[in-house]
Amino acid sequence: MSLSIIHFSDIHISNIDDKIISRVDKIKSACASALPCDGDVVIAVSGDIANAGKAREYELAKSMFDNIASYIQDQKSSHVHFVFVPGNHDCDFSEEKSIRTTLVESAHTGHIDEKYFLQVAEVQDNYCKFAASCDIDPIGVLPKKEITLGTDKILFLPGNTAWMSVLHENPGKIIMPHQQFTKVNPREYKIVFYMYHHPDNWLNPNYKNGFVSHVRNNADIILVGHEHERDSYEKSGESFSVFCNHGKELQDRSSDDSAFTVLNFDASFQNFDVIDYSWDGSKYDRISTQSRQYHKNRASAQNVYTPNVEVLEYADDMGMTINHFSKEEVRLSDIYVWPELSKCDYHSESHVTTKIRSNIESELSGNVLNIIIGSSSSGKSALAKTLFVSESRKDTCCILLSGRDFSSSDEAKIKDAIEKGFVNQYSVESLEDFNQLPKENRCVIIDDFDLISLAQKRRSTVLDYLCGFFGKVTIFLSSYLEIPTFLTAKSLSSLTQLIYYDILPLGNRKRKEMI
Repeated sequence: MSLSIIHFSDIHISNIDDKIISRVDKIKSACASALPCDGDVVIAVSGDIANAGKAREYELAKSMFDNIASYIQDQKSSHVHFVFVPGNHDCDFSEEKSIRTTLVESAHTGHIDEKYFLQVAEVQDNYCKFAASCDIDPIGVLPKKEITLGTDKILFLPGNTAWMSVLHENPGKIIMPHQQFTKVNPREYKIVFYMYHHPDNWLNPNYKNGFVSHVRNNADIILVGHEHERDSYEKSGESFSVFCNHGKELQDRSSDDSAFTVLNFDASFQNFDVIDYSWDGSKYDRISTQSRQYHKNRASAQNVYTPNVEVLEYADDMGMTINHFSKEEVRLSDIYVWPELSKCDYHSESHVTTKIRSNIESELSGNVLNIIIGSSSSGKSALAKTLFVSESRKDTCCILLSGRDFSSSDEAKIKDAIEKGFVNQYSVESLEDFNQLPKENRCVIIDDFDLISLAQKRRSTVLDYLCGFFGKVTIFLSSYLEIPTFLTAKSLSSLTQLIYYDILPLGNRKRKEMI
């Protein structure tokens, strides 16, 4: 079963005399020429369907899309689906109430509830009625649409970046409230598409990390519009890989520019073609075809469990305000430099130390137990957070806890503390799956272990439970005074080596690296 995506963007339909209305026959002919027979086709529009969010504009849009879909179904025996997202032109600002202006101006935090969102998004009411008539859920920040292809499932997540758009908007103002993001298990789907109107640079830099992380952790392909520039490329980093397609405008009201893209996936979903069409004055001409290999996002391929947005934001929080000319808010990941560590065997009489200058992650990843000692202001908590983010990108489920989370040596209460941490950082729905994971697929990082308010013997009991439940345990201490706890723990008492690491002060080289 093949899949094709027809990506339109920025149509700006206004009236029956629009250029694009007269070109519908040309559009559908070009689309049909690119499509295989008997496949599933998705007409995906990344915003600005209308020009001013008016009901009459959507009537014209509905007629246009139905015409294209009917032709494709007739010519190719294809099943046609629709997926739309609103753009800023899909807001009817003529109906805007003064209270909305006040609400938009006050949206200075990411803590936005559903009632607030719906009130601000009222300017999209005509769009919502239109989308509902095309079997699309228009409600929410990130609704979902599933498409079944035989035994495979495809997921579209159409993000509403235009909910707080204003008539004359500037980049860097839009907030995507992470409390309302749809929870996704990308492994359930052959392809996960994210589609939204505004590219990332239009998001508020203080609150964009949550949305960007959500997309990078789950998306395989991103479809965006708004900037009227055609582009196709793979965006990748250490832990993710996403294919992006930026749609050029289908109708420019001030020029004759008009273009769209077709993505054709083969039946095995191993390859796909990116076919670009552009108006040449008489027809839509095929101007380029790129053949690409399709692969799932590395992040979703690796991660069975993805931490929620709140804990990822906490892990990226500096814990202080740093001003910089290039960014409104500096995050931990922006400036973090891995420290140097001093490695030592506690049992060794010679106390010979080895300096670990690089590849800290690799050094620690091979150990079942890591003991890391750092004094106040040594960067201990920053290292704990960074290791947590790193571990969460692997094929394990990692939780980040504090010594303060443990107030009893009773096994049931230790288990409760672990489960509470998991639910807060992931979800209650996944708790049973977490508990049934093989031990080696669970890891824990404990910051400030020495803040456990228990006697040494009872701390040892906590440590025994952790080492029995998790395949990998990383513990941060403020001083060597806590190490006897590890010697009295039953699970560790037989160790001939007890390796610990000291966090060393940043030298000149590391300071320069940070700068």
